[in-house]
Formats: sequence, C-alpha cells, structure tokens
Amino acid sequence: NKELIHIDSKIESLRMKSYKEQLKHYKEEEKIHQRLYDNSKNIRGKSKTEKDTLLLALLAQQTKVSELELKIAELQDTLDKKRIFIRGLYLKELYVNLHDYVSVGTKVAQVYDISKGKMTLYIHKDDIKEIKEKKIYIDGVESSAVISKLDMTLDETYVSSYKAELVTHDISFGKLVTIEFR
Repeated sequence: NKELIHIDSKIESLRMKSYKEQLKHYKEEEKIHQRLYDNSKNIRGKSKTEKDTLLLALLAQQTKVSELELKIAELQDTLDKKRIFIRGLYLKELYVNLHDYVSVGTKVAQVYDISKGKMTLYIHKDDIKEIKEKKIYIDGVESSAVISKLDMTLDETYVSSYKAELVTHDISFGKLVTIEFR
C-alpha cells in the first residue's frame, strides 16, 4: 500500500503553481470587469457601444478563466498519472530502477491481485453437464467459489477436457486444494 513509482514531475509542478497564480489574477480581473459592467449597464448617459464593450471585456475574461481552469484540470490529470500506487496487491517484480528512463508503454512491474483465489480446472467432457447448477466444495467444505469462465471448446493439451476458471475468497495464495462439484 505504497507509492510504487513516481515519474519526474518538477516542470509540471512549477507549471501548476504558475497556472494557479494566473487563475487567481484572472478571477480578480473578472470581478473588476463584472463590477464595471454592472455599474454601467443601468446608466442612461452611457452609450450602447460603451456598454457592449464592457460586456465583451467581461465575456472575454470569463473565457480566459474557464480555459485556464481546463488547463489546470488537464495538468492535474497528467500529474496524477505520474505517480503509481499499489494498494492491496502483491508486487512480484519491479522492472525499473531509480533514475531509469521510462516512456509510455514501458512495463514497470509485475503485480498480482491476491484478494481472491483463481483456480484453473480441466473438467472431463462427461462431467461438464449441469456443472453450473452444482455447488462447489473445496477440501470437502461448501465454498463461495463461482465459475468465472467455462471454455466450451476442448483443450489442446487435455484433449477430452474443458477448461474452467473458478474465483474464490476462501483459500490462501498458492495452497493446493481438492475441488468437488456436487
């Protein structure tokens, strides 16, 4: 449950700080434009052109604010993807080292979800009938295991058998068990 990899993000962090400072200034400018427009729109002595000019300036400032907010969201998404965490997973092997160059698509680690057990069974073609209706027993005890996959084509290695995958929370990782369908 720790950070596995942190890809260098110094430039993005500095850019984010700059964007947030810009956004603060843009919002202050937007408030000023809003106040100027609100104060002038009800004055009869102002021409329609002057009022429209103030409205256009306000709309332009609102557009700048929303564009910068979008840039901030995109940059935050990039920053979030530069940190990889593993939570509740088993790290089998790490393929990169400190200061290694990593590009998009580079395999960085081999990680497994061991919160549930996955078992592969080869079931004889005569035993496959009504297998989904039967209860699954592991080591003689009724289990909460379920059939997650049932390949209805005969296996290439085990010629007269079908491949089935079971998923369960009842067994520990790597334990040898006896499976029965009753």
